[in-house]
Amino acid sequence: MSPSNNSIYDILAQSITVKDVAQPIVLRVPPDALFKDVCDSWEGFDDIPCIVSDAKKTYGVIWFDDDVFWEKPVLESAADFANPILAENIISDSFPLIDLPNLFIDKNHYFVLTGTQITHLVSFEDFNSLPMKACLFTLFLEMEANFLRILRQQTRTDLEGAFSRLSSKRLYQITNLYNEKQKTKEKKPSSYLVTNFDGKLFGDKLLDIDDFDYSSLLGCTNFSDKKTMFQHFPELISQLPFVSRTEYDKFFFNVQDMRNKIAHSDPIIEYPYNTLKFSQFIAKLRQVVEIISSIEDEVIF
Repeated sequence: MSPSNNSIYDILAQSITVKDVAQPIVLRVPPDALFKDVCDSWEGFDDIPCIVSDAKKTYGVIWFDDDVFWEKPVLESAADFANPILAENIISDSFPLIDLPNLFIDKNHYFVLTGTQITHLVSFEDFNSLPMKACLFTLFLEMEANFLRILRQQTRTDLEGAFSRLSSKRLYQITNLYNEKQKTKEKKPSSYLVTNFDGKLFGDKLLDIDDFDYSSLLGCTNFSDKKTMFQHFPELISQLPFVSRTEYDKFFFNVQDMRNKIAHSDPIIEYPYNTLKFSQFIAKLRQVVEIISSIEDEVIF
């Protein structure tokens, strides 16, 4: 996926890998280690896995919370009672982090391969890490930037209609912010956007002045405003992968919710974990951003 050339998202998606969030596996024993040696190594490490390996080969993994482990003969070697690590449970340390949610549909963890050694373990809980939040937040920024780009292409009449979809409170706040920016920029009272506020800006119109700077007014909107204004254009909405207005609203409610959680450093996933739901949401998010980013510029003023 490439929403826009050389975007922050592109840079992060290409540079942040699974190893940036995975937990190092610090507990290792050689294949000839006896049960007692393994138990001595395990003490104090709670439920973390133990890798059985030597310089040439990984024999498997021991999970200390597995009841089968405690049923093994005391003199049996680690290589004999280690559980094999299946290829389907291993990913490369260079695997892009943003692609990782696609894998967490029916699994809770993966082993990370660095060179020829299993070095890390990545779990679903690791999606609460800062690198994952950064990747997702840049997707939200990419989406908002493209909403703004597309809205700036629209006619004056269509923009008036789009702004009219916003609440009276938001119109008032946007107008005040625009006024403050104009005051700072030009220091000319005549350039302010004066309001006759009764739920609209100048009645049913924003401002009927030819040289009115719509671009600056759009720059005073937030993510939620742009998402709402985008609904004014059915020909654009029809290009998105939603079958109903309800689905559209639900998706963007979840986008706004996750965006706020990231902005406030809150967890983006919580127990009990729903890996399938999270994976589907991230897949839909990337699809929507890709579609919006691909909508061609058409200057129609």
